Amino acid sequence: MEPLIDQAPAAWPVVPLGEVCDILAGPGGKRLPALERTDEDQPARGDLVPVVTPREIRRHRITAQASTAVSPGIANGLARYRVRPGDIVAVRTGELGQHALAGDEHDGWLLGTSCLRIRPRGEAVDTGYLLFYLSHPQIKDWIVRNGSGSNPPSLAATVLEALPTHLPPLDHQVAVAEVLSALDERAEQLGRAARTAADLLEAAVLPLMAGVPIDPP
Repeated sequence: MEPLIDQAPAAWPVVPLGEVCDILAGPGGKRLPALERTDEDQPARGDLVPVVTPREIRRHRITAQASTAVSPGIANGLARYRVRPGDIVAVRTGELGQHALAGDEHDGWLLGTSCLRIRPRGEAVDTGYLLFYLSHPQIKDWIVRNGSGSNPPSLAATVLEALPTHLPPLDHQVAVAEVLSALDERAEQLGRAARTAADLLEAAVLPLMAGVPIDPP
């Protein structure tokens, strides 16, 4: 199989993603009727099962609260679409190339219609490595190019199964995941700090420009 990352060592095997992962598209919309849409910052009703949609996927993370949920009865009928920790959820319809890792807090959520679930099987690929492999610019470019030309664009599970996937030794995969996870977490922390500073700036502009006394430092 032709590799996508030119700089990768030639000794690393390249296999279709479908050889090392089970890839599942979310259920059709008619099978997954949303019973409640909640504000992003408010938890869904406790008796409902959260649904992960593209809006919950942000910078390799799934938000803690879902904006869409379904009844337990509907969720029980769609058990094969449950998400568990270690799954990667990717955008199927919309902004292709976005994906996130499910954590313990997402155990039992349902896969949304516009998402794909990528579940590694066996021990050939490390989930953390795969998360960042999918973020490589050349891999994201392949995903976007192989999406449908519709509006919004869409990516079929069978297409993603054909994605050429580099498989370095497992210990190297784990090391790569550890380094990039630490950098990703640092970037997330800095992003939160920048947003907090921007909010403080915005809150301070009006009163200071209105003549509120300023204490000397």
